[in-house]
Amino acid sequence: MITIKAMDEVREFENDPEKVSEMMDTILLLVEADNLVVDHLLVDGVPVMNNHRQYIKDHIEEIKEIEAVPAGKIDLALDNIEQIADGMEPFLPMMGVLAEDFRQGVSQRGWDEFENLVNTMIQVDGWLKETFMMVLDADDNSYNTKFDRIRNEYQKLYNVLHDIENALNFDDPVKAGDLIESKVKTHIAETCKRIRETLAFAARKREEENGKQ
Repeated sequence: MITIKAMDEVREFENDPEKVSEMMDTILLLVEADNLVVDHLLVDGVPVMNNHRQYIKDHIEEIKEIEAVPAGKIDLALDNIEQIADGMEPFLPMMGVLAEDFRQGVSQRGWDEFENLVNTMIQVDGWLKETFMMVLDADDNSYNTKFDRIRNEYQKLYNVLHDIENALNFDDPVKAGDLIESKVKTHIAETCKRIRETLAFAARKREEENGKQ
C-alpha cells in the first residue's frame, strides 16, 4: 500500500499504476483546499520537483509513502519568475553578435542560436501564463499590477519574435537582425528588469511583515 500525506490528511492507495491519476487528484484537492499549491513531493523521502505522475508510475511497485510539500501561490510564482529571469538574462550579451550575423546572411551558428532563443521564449510564455493564473488565484491583490507589467513587457518581446519570423519568410535577414538588436534585446532587458523589481518588492514586503510580528 502507498500512504499519501497532504495537509495533515492521510489516504491509502494500492500500488497500482491505474491509481496514479487518482492519487495526484487527491493530493491536489487536499492542498488546493487551503489555497496552496504543490511545491514538490517527497516520495519515500526523495524530493521529486516535477513530472510527478511519471515518477510515481515509474516507481509504483516499490513506493511506500508520498508526502506533498505545499507552497503559497505567490511564493511559487515569485520562484518561477526568478528562474525565468535567470534563464533570459544570459541571452542579452549575444544579441548584438546574433543581429550582425543575421545582417551578414545568417550562419548555421546564427540559426542555431536564434532557434534556441525562440524555443526558450515559447517555454517561458507557457510558464508565465501558468504563473499569472496562480497570482490571480492567490489571496493577495498587491502583486496583480506587478505581474501585469511583466506580462505586458514579455508580450512585446513575443510579438517581435513573430515579426522576425515574418521578415525571414520574406527573405529579409537584415530587417530580422535590426529587430533583434533594437527590439528583442530591449524587451528581454525590460522583462527581466520588471521581474527583478517585483522580487525586490516581495523582499521588502516580507521584511515589513516580519517586522510587525
